[in-house]
Amino acid sequence: MADVIELNDPSRLAEVRMAWNALLPQTLGASFFGSIDWLETYWRSFGAGRRLRVLVVRALGRPIGIVPLCVESRGGRLRRTRVLTYPSDGDGARLGPIGQNQTAALLLAVRHIEQTEQDWDVFEPAGVAEDTTDRGRTRRAMRLAGMAPTRRPHQTRSSVDLTPFSGWGEYLASRPSEQRDRLSRQPARLAEWGRVELVRHRPGPANEGDGDPRWDLYDETTAIDAAGERGASRDRARSDYHAALHGAAARLGMLDLVVLRIDGRPAGYLYNVRYDGRVEGVRWGLAAGLGGANTAEALTAVALRDSLRRGDQRFGLAPDDAMGARSFATHHETTYRLRYDKRGAWLGLGGRYGQQGCRLLS
Repeated sequence: MADVIELNDPSRLAEVRMAWNALLPQTLGASFFGSIDWLETYWRSFGAGRRLRVLVVRALGRPIGIVPLCVESRGGRLRRTRVLTYPSDGDGARLGPIGQNQTAALLLAVRHIEQTEQDWDVFEPAGVAEDTTDRGRTRRAMRLAGMAPTRRPHQTRSSVDLTPFSGWGEYLASRPSEQRDRLSRQPARLAEWGRVELVRHRPGPANEGDGDPRWDLYDETTAIDAAGERGASRDRARSDYHAALHGAAARLGMLDLVVLRIDGRPAGYLYNVRYDGRVEGVRWGLAAGLGGANTAEALTAVALRDSLRRGDQRFGLAPDDAMGARSFATHHETTYRLRYDKRGAWLGLGGRYGQQGCRLLS
């Protein structure tokens, strides 16, 4: 017997923490952004004005999957639309159900959405990796529930599959000649600015005696942002969220922070999270006057070389091609928004019934 339990109160997430932590390692493409700690961090920063809908799918009383959703209001004052979607901070995280049995979890969760109180106008799962980890499951589940969706691209992310390469030399040899020549010169370009030091902080989890966030390194990234090429964020809520995210990622042992120093001064950074050998780029920054895109590409080259040395399996680049992502990438993945608008469905239904009525009267 299968059923769905819905949690709307964030304080009740503690009830499913053990189940969530057990299901996350079973999830195809799992990442820090699929953790309950990330959801709690996100909700404390951005939960105001949203309604939490975490669907716990159970079989014989045991959780087999978790589908984290929320309802948010979009649009202007004259026309507001209530959208049921995955929580997202806009940084391009791959979102979806938690657990190994994703097909069953999605089918039961979407059926629950269709049969329970509909506090939404549009159901729009976003960040769905249809071509890879999702494999069309979300679209099929929506269709079976009578919610045939439209699809449009959400975001394209670039990554480097490191598993075929034993080192930097083999990776360079795989690149087209023009890229190979340019990338091979990038580390030397940094040395032109002065003495280069790369600090990479990867703490173990707190439950194993580590979890050190290295706030001193984090402060270097905020200083770079404040005076850097790209400027600091003026959004206080987002700045607070980034700090809270940093603490959570460090506590779980999922932080990967790369700080570049030149002559002892912070010059640039790559802010990543990691999970099971996979590095996922979140954001990056450069100090003012360091040459923009060329220096960003050089910083990425140095970090990628270090990842090969450490034995990382995949290096996901931050969603910004200004850092030269396409020069490094071996793969590009597009995620999608799957949208079902029940208002449009009712209009279409009314139109069909109206046409049938006209035919009956004629």
